[in-house]
Amino acid sequence: MNQTRHCSHLWLMRCLNRLASFICLINLAACGTTPNSSERFDSRAIGQNLAQGSFRHELKASGDGAVTQDGWWRQMQQPELNAWVETALKNNTDLRASLARLAQARAQSGIAQAARMPVIYGSAGTSQTNGGAQAMSTMGTASGTVRDQLNLQMSYEFDFWGRRDFAIESALQQVSSAEFGVESFQISLIAEVSANYFKAVSLRERLGLIQKMLGMARKNTQDIQRKLTMGEATQVMLSQQLIFEQNLLAQSQDLQTQLEQTLNQLAYLAGTHGGPVPPIAHSMGAVSLPQPATIQPAQLICRRPDVLQAESDLRAANADLSVARTLLLPSVAVNLSAGQIASGLTGLTAGPNGFIQSALSASQLIFDGGARRKGIALSEARRAELIERYASSILAALRDTDSAMVSVTRSTEKLIWLQSNRSEAQKLAHQMQIMLERGGLDFAQLIQIQTAVFGSEDAAVSGLLDRILAQIELYKALGGALQARPNECLKAGSQS
Repeated sequence: MNQTRHCSHLWLMRCLNRLASFICLINLAACGTTPNSSERFDSRAIGQNLAQGSFRHELKASGDGAVTQDGWWRQMQQPELNAWVETALKNNTDLRASLARLAQARAQSGIAQAARMPVIYGSAGTSQTNGGAQAMSTMGTASGTVRDQLNLQMSYEFDFWGRRDFAIESALQQVSSAEFGVESFQISLIAEVSANYFKAVSLRERLGLIQKMLGMARKNTQDIQRKLTMGEATQVMLSQQLIFEQNLLAQSQDLQTQLEQTLNQLAYLAGTHGGPVPPIAHSMGAVSLPQPATIQPAQLICRRPDVLQAESDLRAANADLSVARTLLLPSVAVNLSAGQIASGLTGLTAGPNGFIQSALSASQLIFDGGARRKGIALSEARRAELIERYASSILAALRDTDSAMVSVTRSTEKLIWLQSNRSEAQKLAHQMQIMLERGGLDFAQLIQIQTAVFGSEDAAVSGLLDRILAQIELYKALGGALQARPNECLKAGSQS
C-alpha cells in the first residue's frame, strides 16, 4: 500500500512539472483575452461628470437646515403619521417581497463564494462475483467473492484567470443592488404613506369647513324664510340660498368619496386592509416643515439609493463581462480518489487493500460555433445598456430635485397669499353676520359673500396640502433615507 501511494505521489509531481510549462504558454497566449484593469472603468466618475455644476433652482435658506435624512417624517410633529409609517414598514407586502429578493441575492452570493472550495464526494458499495457452474461446491451451492468498497473523491478546478473572483464580485454587487432596492422602496413607501395621510387629513378638514359653512347657511336660510313670511324677502332669494346649501352638500359627498378612497389606499400601503388602522387627525394644525440643508448635485450620487442601485447593477454587469471572457481560456483541474476494498465488511477494519488515484487535466475549448464569443457580445451589450440606465438615474435625480425645489418655492408663496385671503374672508364673514342682523345686507350680496368665504377657507386648506406634498417630494428627491449615508463615496470611485 505504501508503495502504491509513493508511486502516485511521484506521478503527480511529474504531471505538475510538465503542466507548469504548459500553463506559462497559455498565459502568454491569453494576454489579449484575459480581463485587465485597463479595461475597467470608474462608474462613480461617470456620475460625477453628469452631476457637475449646480441645481437650476435653489431654495432660500430657512431655519438652521438641521433636518437629516434619518426619519424626516418624524420631524413633522405628527404622531398619527409616525404610527402609519411604522405600520407600513412592518406590514407592506411589496416591501416584504423586496426583502425576499434581498435574501435570494445573499443566498446566490453564498453559492458563488462556495465555488472557491473543492468538491468532495463519498461513496460506499458492495458487490458479489459468482464462480459459475464449474465452481459449484459439493454441497450444491455456488461459490463467489463479496467485495466491500469505501471511496472518497475530491475535484478542484484551479482559478488561474480569476473567473470565480469575478463571479463573486458580480454576486456581491447584486446583493448591494438588492439592498439599495429595498431602501429605495422604503423611501417611496414612506413618501406615499405620508402624502396619502395628509390628503386624508386635508379632506377631513375640508369636510369640517363644509359642515361649518352649512351651519351658517342654514341659519341664513331660516332668516330668509322668516323675512319671506313678513314680506321682506322673495322666493327667488330663498331659492338662491337653498341652491347654495345643496351645492355644499354635493361637495361634501365628493369629498367624502375622496376621503374613503384615500383611506383605502392608506390601508393598502400599511398592509392593514380590513383590519385595525392607526388614527388620523381631523386637521393638519401646526405641521412642522424643516428645511433640508443645502447640498450639491454630486451629493445625490451618494444620497439616492436608486442611483446607487443602478451603479451596483453596472458593476455586476462589468464583472459578468469578465466572467464571459475567461470562458475562452483553458481550465485546469485536479481529481483525487482514495478508498479501501476488502472481502466482507469485517475486512474493512481488518487490514483492507487501500488505493489512491490522482489525475491532473487541462482542457481548452476548440469549437462551439461562436457561442462563447456571442456570450461576450451579450455581456458587453448588457453593460452598455446599464451605463445608459445609470446615467438616466442620475439625470432623473437631478430633475426630481429641481422640480421639487420649484414646487416648494411656488407653493410657499401661494400659501402666503391664500392664508392672507383666508384671514380677510374670516373678517368678512363676521361683518356679514352683523350686517345681516341689522338688515344692511341684501340677499344677493349674502350669497356672494358666503361663496367667497367658503372658497377662501377651502383654498387655504388645499394650499397647505400642496405645500406639504411639495416638501415630501423634496425629501424623497434628496434621497431621504432611514439612515444617513456618509459622503465618502464621492471621494473614491470604485473600480467596476
